[in-house]
Amino acid sequence: MRFLFAALAMGLVAVACGDSGSSATTPPPIATSPVTARDYHALTVENVTKSINDNSSYTVADLTGLEVSIKRGVITVYTKPLGDETAVFSATARNAYTVSRATQSGWYKGVTEVIVRTRVDVTDKFGAASVDDSMFIQIKSTTASKFSYDGLAGRVLDNPVEMFCLADDGVIPPYILDHIPTAAKDEWLNC
Repeated sequence: MRFLFAALAMGLVAVACGDSGSSATTPPPIATSPVTARDYHALTVENVTKSINDNSSYTVADLTGLEVSIKRGVITVYTKPLGDETAVFSATARNAYTVSRATQSGWYKGVTEVIVRTRVDVTDKFGAASVDDSMFIQIKSTTASKFSYDGLAGRVLDNPVEMFCLADDGVIPPYILDHIPTAAKDEWLNC
């Protein structure tokens, strides 16, 4: 007996051809694995990384070298922005805004804080080069819940020290602080 197989949207159907007494047969359905829908609200490195990238345009974040880790509700983000000390200082503030907006505005449950760390290339007095975690900004979710992100974006662009002052904790090392504008330095030292 010859069989002609015709593909249909839901599977294959075999049609018997030949003798007038033959009949059509349908094979059992093909087992398929269920397609699991991605939970975009799950607190995963993949989802958080995508959210950070999706939110990067609000303050022109410099996400060069972006690395994300999550441990017990704490999101830690590492970047290595490009430029001189002033550019790196500004990028750290913009990156902290971006990470906070992407992760602490209600999209993910269980986030307790974000820590944004900035890495820079440094050379010691002996000429040895290394990478240093130079600056960081820590924002707890209780603090982030007070932010009006749309209103804050322009302020962070105009005056990056605002993000450091609003944060729960942060560090600007002396070798960066010496290169930022005097008004920003004074504000940082008094906030």
